[in-house]
Amino acid sequence: MGIFAPALTTVQNRVAQLNYAAFPAFNRKQGMYVGTMALRFADGDRTAIEKVFWKDENSTSEYSPVCVKVEMCSAPVLATYRVPKYLDVIRSQRLVRERPGQVEFRKKLKFAYQHTCCISRCTVPEALDGAHIDAYCGRSSDHPQNGLLLRRDLHALFDAGLLTVHYESLLVHLSPE
Repeated sequence: MGIFAPALTTVQNRVAQLNYAAFPAFNRKQGMYVGTMALRFADGDRTAIEKVFWKDENSTSEYSPVCVKVEMCSAPVLATYRVPKYLDVIRSQRLVRERPGQVEFRKKLKFAYQHTCCISRCTVPEALDGAHIDAYCGRSSDHPQNGLLLRRDLHALFDAGLLTVHYESLLVHLSPE
């Protein structure tokens, strides 16, 4: 288990910036370098990292490329993100189950819902997920009529059965929990 490193994160188009200089005392105490990391993604949906850059806290120069090995396997996907030793504390490993057609399903829902969460009206692309109304049971489930475009936290509540949308009135119902 890695060390939690607080950072202010901003995402714009294909670039995410993680500013570790925003919490210098905590990060130095953890033995971390303080500065800003920039991730450039390979695609607009930010499903793969293309390049990683680092800029030290007081540096006046531009970002420097960081050698990062990103391994991707077919479903389930195991993505290993490993930074060289001098930035070794920034490391993550997670198991992701990727379904065939998942990216295309999300794109269709974004188009159908005009890039807006159907409950919260949120339009932040990074926060939106495609949710299946009827549980996924193969490619035939990936039809936009079987989907809702939801903000990620609402999607998690929907999948857990803590939030539902009435099929006729379209009213949102929350579990008392």
